[in-house]
Amino acid sequence: MYSAVISVPRPPVGALPPTAAAGTILALAVPLQRNWTAGLWQLEGYTLGFYHSDNDGQQGRYTVGGDEGATEPSAAAAAVAVERCLYTALGLDDYGEAHVPLYVGRADRTHVVVGHPVIAQAIDGSDEGAFNSLRIQVTHVNETPQVWHVAVNNPTEETIEAVLSQNMDLPGLHLATQRLVLAPGEYRVLATNIQ
Repeated sequence: MYSAVISVPRPPVGALPPTAAAGTILALAVPLQRNWTAGLWQLEGYTLGFYHSDNDGQQGRYTVGGDEGATEPSAAAAAVAVERCLYTALGLDDYGEAHVPLYVGRADRTHVVVGHPVIAQAIDGSDEGAFNSLRIQVTHVNETPQVWHVAVNNPTEETIEAVLSQNMDLPGLHLATQRLVLAPGEYRVLATNIQ
């Protein structure tokens, strides 16, 4: 799996005791490729705000807005997410899973994309091959203006051919699909300062 799109409404009133409803957390585990950067892009919902400012420019908690009962993020929510790029790099456990808490009890809708911003595939499009050994690094360097750094490394003792492509439609990240031939031990920067 290379990414997952999750959209969850707030639990209905009366479904949980009032003291539990606001604190409802959906624990999400997404299996991913262990050698590639993984990230969380939040389009709607509540966030703790540790890595960015709230709606008023203050550090802390906030909710990216949406229309109650909507099945898709509102245009306003999408605009805020695109403008702010609520993106967080994720770590993976020993089994290649990203663990993400979604605070579904604190917003009308929670909508996130969890996955790899950039992926590799075999030249023939199959899911098997040496390309899985590549290390893909995607770093969100700056939010205003949007700046990204993308690099790939071949840590093996064999030449690897692969196709690299963008997998998440992140603001400011516009990486063209490209066929690569990487020599053993080669580290190549594919993009930096993308806007």
